[in-house]
Amino acid sequence: MAAGLGFKTFAVGEILSAANVNGYLMQGVLVFTNAAARDAAITSPQEGQFAFTKDNDSLWYYSGSAWVASGATGDIEGVTAGTGISGGGTSGTVTITNSMATAIDASCV
Repeated sequence: MAAGLGFKTFAVGEILSAANVNGYLMQGVLVFTNAAARDAAITSPQEGQFAFTKDNDSLWYYSGSAWVASGATGDIEGVTAGTGISGGGTSGTVTITNSMATAIDASCV
C-alpha cells in the first residue's frame, strides 16, 4: 500500500497504478448509513482505516482487530478540586483553575 500520497489533482487521460488508487482510498474517510453497512462493504479492514456512520454521527477507526469509536462522549457527574486546583461542580459549566490560573471550561471539551 502506498502511504502519504497527499492531495492529487487528476489530469484527463492519466493512468494510475492499483497501488496509488489503494493508497488514496486508505487516506479517505468512507461514509456509511450504519455499522452493518460498513461491515458489509469493508470485509477486510486495514489497521488505521477510518469510516463514518451517519446513524449515530460517529467516526470510527480500525485498530487491527476491531472498529473503535474515535471520540468519547459523556456527561460530567462531578468535579472536585484537589491540591493545586480550585473550582468544581456537578452541572452546567464547570470551571477548574490550576495553580497557574489556567481555566478549563468543561463545556468546551
